[in-house]
Amino acid sequence: MIGVSESLVVAGLIIILGFIGVQLFDSTKIIEIPLLLIIGFIVGPVLKLVNVSTFSGLSGYFGALALTVILFDSGLNTKLEKIADSAGKTMVETLSIFIVTLILLTATLHFVFGYSLGEAALFSAIVDGTSAAVVLSIAPKLNFNEDVKTILSMESIITSPLQIILVISIIQIMTSSSMNVSQTINALLGEFSIAFVIGMIVGIVWLKILKSISKKPFAYMLTIAIALILYGSNEMINASGAIAVLVFALIIGNGAGIWNAFKMGGEFKTPENFRDFQTEISFFVKTFFFVYLGILIQPRFFTATSIIIGVVITLIIFISRYATLKLIVFNVYKSLKGNLELMSGMMPRGLTEAVLVVIPASVGIQIPYLLEIAFLVIIFTNLITTAEIVRSEGRIVKRPRVVK
Repeated sequence: MIGVSESLVVAGLIIILGFIGVQLFDSTKIIEIPLLLIIGFIVGPVLKLVNVSTFSGLSGYFGALALTVILFDSGLNTKLEKIADSAGKTMVETLSIFIVTLILLTATLHFVFGYSLGEAALFSAIVDGTSAAVVLSIAPKLNFNEDVKTILSMESIITSPLQIILVISIIQIMTSSSMNVSQTINALLGEFSIAFVIGMIVGIVWLKILKSISKKPFAYMLTIAIALILYGSNEMINASGAIAVLVFALIIGNGAGIWNAFKMGGEFKTPENFRDFQTEISFFVKTFFFVYLGILIQPRFFTATSIIIGVVITLIIFISRYATLKLIVFNVYKSLKGNLELMSGMMPRGLTEAVLVVIPASVGIQIPYLLEIAFLVIIFTNLITTAEIVRSEGRIVKRPRVVK
């Protein structure tokens, strides 16, 4: 166990390594997430520089904070008009892959590896989505079809809140004292509806306030404060904090369109520095949360069973993407053909999965090997994504130019 001074040095080094990882990705296309996980694993279980039991007790607090940041980031960066422009292709690709992967993973974990149906569904929902943090940083820098980049980016943005809502719903069903599933689902719908309305009202009211304070210092921090209060207060009244924050962030991120739609007079523009600040906050949360996840890993659970399950889950994720794209998506949208390997290989798991994986234990749901397998799946999927990016970029570079 290290002291306060040493811990500050370690924290500073982690931020520097996180920055180096981002620069490494920019120059080599090697994703930094596995590096951060391994750093946490070395700092915690290997060198024992921190007390792992102390950190494990904070998972609920860290998880809620990180969820708020993820949802705010997703909403702030989601352009509703952009989704509308590519709505057909995006929704067909996103929902078909999401549903097929969820069904195949749940069936495999339940029937092959012996998890209960609830555990299998929860496990599957946690790892069933591409990482917006990774894809959104990758896509703009790649030399691919713009339509493909838009669809992959929108998929990563849409699946993060989908995962969060699904995971929270399954957890509430599993922990509900009522065994009546229909009653539980109805209660969930009620919670989501209340949160949606609250998030919308607060978002619209905050737009009015933000218009008058947008040029003053700390407008962004005040907005984050409102998001935190919104999440916590909704959870206190048994509504969905996740839905409320997502709706609130969507309104802020699409402020100009919302302002005009409600004929609020004048013009509104989301402050440009919001996205700059959000990028910095997201970097900080991402860097420390991956290290935090690495710290929580227990080496004794890296058994042949957990490794096999991690490999099988990764293969199912890839096969689900490949088969769904080939059999469903490309038959509906033939213009996307020729991008099968690229779209199949763009399957990185990241911050959303890292945050969601610590939530079941914080509410008393213990799933064998969950943390360790998620650790492996995040590493495996990012390695596959890196390999596919390098392969596809190399193929584009080597493609001979046609002389007309």
